Amino acid sequence: MVRISEIDVPVIGKADFVANKRAVGRLKDLADIEDVEASG
Repeated sequence: MVRISEIDVPVIGKADFVANKRAVGRLKDLADIEDVEASG
């Protein structure tokens, strides 16, 4: 959870995000993985 303006917002971590994108496997999702991994 991340608190934004006194509201708890659920978020997933980088590893889960990448795993989800990889599981879907669309070209856009694979490009997103490259962008995320390139950003550190």
